[in-house]
Amino acid sequence: MLILKSGIYFRLDTKKNKFYKNLSEKCVSLLKSIKRRQRKKFKSEKDKTKKLIPWQLLQVFWELDFLPIIEKPQTGMRLKSFLDFLSHGDYTDQRHRFKGIWLRDKIYEQEFPVIKREPAIFVGINDTNLIPVSYLRTIPGTIYK
Repeated sequence: MLILKSGIYFRLDTKKNKFYKNLSEKCVSLLKSIKRRQRKKFKSEKDKTKKLIPWQLLQVFWELDFLPIIEKPQTGMRLKSFLDFLSHGDYTDQRHRFKGIWLRDKIYEQEFPVIKREPAIFVGINDTNLIPVSYLRTIPGTIYK
């Protein structure tokens, strides 16, 4: 399950994600305090970069030492701003930077998956007048599958 989504829906989901398995009671209470309206603001955005991450989840990330700031976050943050923040933040040391970049890469991989497209196959005589096989499949009586 997605890291952000499982954190936001922590209260509703009885199964715990591996990422949120060994949390302190303080972090668990923060995740359970995410309101319906905050979940709706995260879910309702059609543009994925404009999703609003609740401040409670940001505080959990801060407690787990993923964020490059000294003070606890008090407000939510848009997804794109959060990914940029993790990329360009001032980390205290290499271990701290590695954790922040790892979190950024995981979130980016889960929220913006890359669709692998198969290369098109073309058929023609002597590499001239090439026709895509996908077009030939639509014509009845052809042998291409």
